[in-house]
Amino acid sequence: MHVVVDGRMVSNTGIGRWLENIVAHLAQAESRHRFTVLVNPDSQRVRPFATATRRLAISAPLYSIREQLILPLEVFGCRPDLVHYPNFNVPLLGRAPYVLTLCDLIYYVSAQACPSWLAHQYARWMIRAAVAKARKVITISEYSKRDMVRHLGLKETKIVVVYPAVNLELYHPDPRAKNGRPIQKKLGIKRSYILYTGNHEPRKNLRRLVEAYRELSCRRDYQLVLSGRSDPRRKALYDAAADLVARGEVIFCGEVAEADLPQLYAGASLFVFPSSYEGFGFPPLEAMACGAPVVCSAATSLPEVVGDAALLVSAESTLELRQAMELALGSASLRAELREKGLARARSFSWIAAAQQVLRVYEEAVQG
Repeated sequence: MHVVVDGRMVSNTGIGRWLENIVAHLAQAESRHRFTVLVNPDSQRVRPFATATRRLAISAPLYSIREQLILPLEVFGCRPDLVHYPNFNVPLLGRAPYVLTLCDLIYYVSAQACPSWLAHQYARWMIRAAVAKARKVITISEYSKRDMVRHLGLKETKIVVVYPAVNLELYHPDPRAKNGRPIQKKLGIKRSYILYTGNHEPRKNLRRLVEAYRELSCRRDYQLVLSGRSDPRRKALYDAAADLVARGEVIFCGEVAEADLPQLYAGASLFVFPSSYEGFGFPPLEAMACGAPVVCSAATSLPEVVGDAALLVSAESTLELRQAMELALGSASLRAELREKGLARARSFSWIAAAQQVLRVYEEAVQG
């Protein structure tokens, strides 16, 4: 069987990480199948796959007209038995049978998550069109599967849940986080800190986190460090935290290179992830793999990710969030317990197991 994988999203954060690790581990799973990974000509993030990586002759940007016109021709030239698209932006003119990864339905259910009303309508239409033609739909949590059954009317038998994992060679407790703290110095962190990593979309609930931090009885002992690229559309968030930023209590540290993230996680007194919607949620799992105690919302898929290894709170309650943060920060024994549970929880997810599941999906899809 020859499988072509659309690898153009390899540089994206969530989907890209899933895609990169699945493709990298497909070669390690027992298989006699052949894989070709298509990437744009200017792609910089191409791991040394034990498979053929093929650069498109002409760039096909995501969500573009060229994507719809050029990609089907490139796929046709590969003569695949099956194509794997990692997102809903599939070329509708393509004729090859395909499986689709749809991590969540955030763009379908939330106009706020999209750049514009028009983009939201396009996403809704494309998602329906993409899942209708797919032989199988892979998703990353049972919550997302239920969402797809409810909103898209898909049969449960068409959807396969494949849990992601974290790269434990990279994400692990780092002694440098406590000894010299190079990344903390680089980011201007001057004392113990509470950490969040991710983007600044409204669903991430960062205004609630800022307000919970503002009300902490032990606030003077901790800085709140919020990573992620600044977004001009989130002015209300930045304004709400402006006085705390001016006093050095809150730090918006921007994007942090992946190589530095384990140190940042490992040095945190507490990792907090109050998101109201996640298809899976990599950051809490990464934090646990690095030995950080975690407070996490109980919304959507997140309980599937953290299990009993985190303190779970309502995504709608600032009070619950503050109380959980104070409980964890006030008890060294509780933090130690959360660290041990988190390390074990992170080890329970496996990219090799995920790749083996994906192979089985391919084999079922080819058989029709």
